[in-house]
Amino acid sequence: MSIFLATGLQSVGHVQQASVFGHHASRSMAFSVSSPLFFQQAATSTSTSKTLVQRNHHLYRKSSISLFSTNTTNKMPSSFPYVIVGGGNSAGYAVKTLMESGVAGSEICMIGSEPVAPYERPALTKGYLHAPGSKVRARLPGFHTCVGGGGERQTPEWYAEKGVTLRLGSPATKLDAGSKTVTCSDDTIAADKALYVATGCNARTFDMYQGTNVFTIRSEADCAGLVKAMEGLQGGKLVIIGGGYIGLEVAAGAMGWSENLSSLTILNMDNIIMKRVFSDATGFAEMLQASVTAPAATPRAIVENNVQFKSLTRDETGRVTEVVTEEGAFPCDIVVLGLGTVPATEFMPPELLEKGFVKVDGTFKFADGCYAFGDCALFPLDGAPTVLEHVANCRASAKHAVLSSLGKESGNYSLLPFFYSRMFEYTDKPLIWNMWGNKTPGATPHVTKAENGISAVWVDGGKVVCACVMMQNPPPTQKQLDAAKSLIGQEYTPKL
Repeated sequence: MSIFLATGLQSVGHVQQASVFGHHASRSMAFSVSSPLFFQQAATSTSTSKTLVQRNHHLYRKSSISLFSTNTTNKMPSSFPYVIVGGGNSAGYAVKTLMESGVAGSEICMIGSEPVAPYERPALTKGYLHAPGSKVRARLPGFHTCVGGGGERQTPEWYAEKGVTLRLGSPATKLDAGSKTVTCSDDTIAADKALYVATGCNARTFDMYQGTNVFTIRSEADCAGLVKAMEGLQGGKLVIIGGGYIGLEVAAGAMGWSENLSSLTILNMDNIIMKRVFSDATGFAEMLQASVTAPAATPRAIVENNVQFKSLTRDETGRVTEVVTEEGAFPCDIVVLGLGTVPATEFMPPELLEKGFVKVDGTFKFADGCYAFGDCALFPLDGAPTVLEHVANCRASAKHAVLSSLGKESGNYSLLPFFYSRMFEYTDKPLIWNMWGNKTPGATPHVTKAENGISAVWVDGGKVVCACVMMQNPPPTQKQLDAAKSLIGQEYTPKL
């Protein structure tokens, strides 16, 4: 059975179960980022979002609780029927589902740690990091939720018009499930009907990797800082620590910065890049590495695998000047960390957590009237405890949890895991891979190679449990992708 059919390629992803692992998802998305709704074109500058925030500050400054609250009264109510803790992808889709279900905006309060309204996080590595002059550069307000899922662009003005209270830039510090209350820096807010936790994950960091020129990629502010740093370089050296999702997509985005960067190095601790996704000898990791180290790439990346880190060298200002490994020292002007994520649940009672994630049932409930979904939730999928850090799950789990809380959904959550990445999408050599399904421990890969790509199916018990397609120049067509996805659950028929 080959995915390279007349109808073409498509892919399937893997989700790690039981071990509670999910991709850092840069956030991979299940829609075309070439959609005009998703990105603003290169002519849109960063000043757009800055102006918007300043305007919102002026518009909403009457709130004694938060500069970014859309509640314009002098005091924020101490309770709302529906309270959402978290301001990321899932939170935006939770608001969408609530309002589509007949809930008035005035009944909803969202509490988020970032100072901006929810946005489609995959845009950070798939468009925001593109160099000046690129065909596409993602900037807010162009990629606020829910444009990625075909919905309205929920800008701060949108929330204000709907009467939704936003409390942004105000991370939660404590949650009490019994009383359905959440405490922030200066207030405690109760949920009269339902309390939702959608705080997602934070980028993993370590004390040894600190420096004034060291960046993680998790938020819009992170990316804005990195872009500003690269704009200030001339012939600079970028070192990326980590050869996973974030490392590869940041590398792809940085390759358009040839006027600012002279070198790009990926330091990978594993023996192959993207090992947690492509751990077996299928050729996918090798194809990815070849794409970022191609002679035509500017700057061309150098990938060092099996790296053992020793230390960072800093100057008197705290800037990292070189990354020191057992294999040698790598000079740098900027360091980007791609070391995975940790759940953003430090405010949750420990008894509600497992390995840092909020443990929920099949409806995403963790206590009476309390639900958690998206990246921070550990939920049962096909009988196994699962964490799925991906935008498709962020959207779908938010909808399922909200409908469950409203009594409009009684069944347990089910989802076909999906992952993807789009590298060099707006160049003449786009590389795109898609993956559906779950690579079970006993699954065996069956690989087909073509001139411009690789396809594989993983078979367990005679049935296809996972499929993946990776193609470059040209990328897979929608017809090819649909063909691959349709193989999941089918009996495997070997090629003759």
